[in-house]
Amino acid sequence: MYDIWFYAFFWLIGMFFAFPICLIGIIWLFFQRPPANEKLTLQSIQIILNTIKTKENFQVFLRKFLKNFVVIPQDEKDSKLWFALVEKIAYCKLLDIDEVAIFRQELENANAGSEKQIVDLISNVLKTRKKG
Repeated sequence: MYDIWFYAFFWLIGMFFAFPICLIGIIWLFFQRPPANEKLTLQSIQIILNTIKTKENFQVFLRKFLKNFVVIPQDEKDSKLWFALVEKIAYCKLLDIDEVAIFRQELENANAGSEKQIVDLISNVLKTRKKG
């Protein structure tokens, strides 16, 4: 076997080369940007809507919806999904009728050409909601 200085020398050389590599790796990890949040889509909003149980969570959801999806999408498939989501939101028992009226008014203001569709949709939902 070799002398203890032989092993100490190779350990020292190994640390000398490994330390800067580890230091650069730690610095690189420290300065990385956090991963970007997923962009909200109508499908993800629909999944979130199906999992909401409390009024506070529903209010947060409603703010997100009105911030990101207040305007009807141009795509026919997305617009159908948008109307279905609006219908589910209006039918939800976590919203009072007054809050649904405010919600309808905000949607009408943002969608100048489709006020009649929005009014008809939400009024039909409120009629069935009162009966049930």
